[in-house]
Amino acid sequence: AFIWTNGSQSQDENATKDTCYNTMSHTVAAGITSQADCDAFTSNYFYENYGATSMNNVLDLTDASQLGTSYDVSAWLQPVWDHYGITAEDIGTYA
Repeated sequence: AFIWTNGSQSQDENATKDTCYNTMSHTVAAGITSQADCDAFTSNYFYENYGATSMNNVLDLTDASQLGTSYDVSAWLQPVWDHYGITAEDIGTYA
């Protein structure tokens, strides 16, 4: 479970809450800066849209301007697509 708490672990009830803490793994959720973001963790291992958001931060597959750039993963994925018979019709193409 995640709780919004103070990072200093102060026992003072008026201490500023500024840390999203995972009580199961005893880790801090890095980059979470508000209680609303901390509350987005609805279970021990779930962060809403984490996978999709992470991939979109790396590569926006709908942005044709990224084709041929250093972060264009097409060259790396093409052998996998060929091996499994995945076509452009299955995954779409750059516009």
